[in-house]
Amino acid sequence: MLRILARKIFEVLIFLLFITFISFLVVRLAPGDPVLTILNVDELSVNQEQLEALREDMGFNKPLLVQYGLWLLKFFTLDFGVSYVTGQPVMDMILMGLPATMELAAGALIVMVVISAPLGSLSALYRNSWIDQLGRTLSVLGAAIPSFWLGLILIELFGVRMH
Repeated sequence: MLRILARKIFEVLIFLLFITFISFLVVRLAPGDPVLTILNVDELSVNQEQLEALREDMGFNKPLLVQYGLWLLKFFTLDFGVSYVTGQPVMDMILMGLPATMELAAGALIVMVVISAPLGSLSALYRNSWIDQLGRTLSVLGAAIPSFWLGLILIELFGVRMH
């Protein structure tokens, strides 16, 4: 049992490393230069030496694997760096959005406990009845509806209008 658990944990860690590496590559290989974004080149006149100095300072001139390794070390120490766009520490931005995220998660948990769990239990008790059919239909609809679209609809229905 312990061996299976250790193997599963190892598989999850390998999967997370793979996903983070792919995400890191996508961001690094995306069009555009983060150094130009940071310096806001449209408003400033910068020379090539300043660009190279910032690339050196931020580590963008190192090989991708080295950049990923440095990023991973910072990630595990919860040093998420500074946003290229706003210049704010990323951890501050995460903490600023945390209360709203927790509120949404709590709302989803309440819906699950109040609606989904009883409906699932009733579906199990009354197999192949109309209650079971309703539960299956709602489950399929819930899985099929894109969450971003449903969110917009719910905001439109229940959102508070400010005049």
